[in-house]
Amino acid sequence: MNSATPVAVSPTGPLADGAAVSEIVAAGEHSCAIADGLPACWGSNIGGALGDGTVIGRATPVAVDDSAFGGPVTALATGDYNGCAVASGTAACWGAGSEGRLGTGSTASSTIPVPVDATGGLARAVCAPGWRVLDDPRAAVRRSWAASRRGSSMTSRARGCPVWRPR
Repeated sequence: MNSATPVAVSPTGPLADGAAVSEIVAAGEHSCAIADGLPACWGSNIGGALGDGTVIGRATPVAVDDSAFGGPVTALATGDYNGCAVASGTAACWGAGSEGRLGTGSTASSTIPVPVDATGGLARAVCAPGWRVLDDPRAAVRRSWAASRRGSSMTSRARGCPVWRPR
């Protein structure tokens, strides 16, 4: 259903009544939320964008497979056909892998979250769409992977993402 005004998200599954929702993000044709430290997504599931191990679109929230997370999810981002989350300093992404969007060093897609290759890094944040950014407090520069749709450089704005500059 398309709507020009906000509509309530169905409080089912991972977003059942009483779940503490700390963040909601949306891009492309799907949305995701963090509820009680766990990610949940709904909408189109092209390329596995919902992270539930299928490519079946969902009208109500479904749990993202949490096997790649070592603790509660603290940051979440969605791209057109993918998502990324941070838990316990580790970033994991799922969905369409084209242009290296999942940060694994491959262009393969995944219907469940896969760890980002963050050799020696500690993730605190991710940003989307198109960009995937690791915020490593120990690094001299912030690292990113994948390409911005507009061909932006690391220091330019990419559809609402913060401007990242070397420290």
